[in-house]
Amino acid sequence: MTKESFLLYNNWAVLLLNLPDQAALELTRAICAFEVGEEYEIKDPSAKANFMSILPRLQKDKEKYEEICQKRSEAAKQRKKKAEQEQMQANVNKCEQMQANANKCTVLLSDTDTDTDTDTDTDTDTDNNLTVIKDSINNLNINTTTSANSGSRHICREVVEQYNTICKSLPKVQKLSYSRERAIKARLKTFTKEDIVHAFSLAESSKFLCGSNDKNWKADFDWIIGTNSGGDQHLTRILEGAYIERMKTPQRPRAGNFVNFEQRTDDLDALVAGRMARHGPEEKINTCES
Repeated sequence: MTKESFLLYNNWAVLLLNLPDQAALELTRAICAFEVGEEYEIKDPSAKANFMSILPRLQKDKEKYEEICQKRSEAAKQRKKKAEQEQMQANVNKCEQMQANANKCTVLLSDTDTDTDTDTDTDTDTDNNLTVIKDSINNLNINTTTSANSGSRHICREVVEQYNTICKSLPKVQKLSYSRERAIKARLKTFTKEDIVHAFSLAESSKFLCGSNDKNWKADFDWIIGTNSGGDQHLTRILEGAYIERMKTPQRPRAGNFVNFEQRTDDLDALVAGRMARHGPEEKINTCES
């Protein structure tokens, strides 16, 4: 943006008036050259010294002007974006109104077809009216379909952009094909756009879907959205948490078992019976008494 003016402060005016004519002229030219972005060599020492004293203020004013220009540019972009969104919503509302009018015309056609059988004198006028109404309905349907397709394709592009932004570990979508657009529209009949975006986040956080499996298989956009097969099934499974890894809880040892030692299975009664067989019952008594 071209700057149309610049500030000349009162103390600068006093300074210029007190300088000799040649020095005042050089200082003035130096200020003007700085403002238009040109170089100017100051030969007069006093003019050069005074210019160096006011140069920081000139630079500060220039930076402030550039900052204001940047803010205005961003504000203009925001206003343009808002206007486009409002226009898109107005087009959607217009399409809905046109569709409602088309439905009313269809009802009117049905009523007119019934009435024409009862009055033969007005057959010609009725046929002409029917033709006009049918043509109007066809035009309404064409305009409605065109606007609706434009809006739905915009939503499909947003879904693809969200996938490419969120699913960094999965293959990116390079093109929004007709089959992908048709699959997205089919999923939007069951899920909201927010549901689909949430499914993308869950898929990105799933190690299994990102390739950590015994087949080194990775999910992709077509698998998630059901472009070729699966329909709503894959999205439903992802949203239900079927692919979220869970930490396995370590199994606690059973009561009575020794940890890190093999449990002995010796039968004490069998040991005592064997000892009695070798030494006789007296040994058992002595053993017990001792």
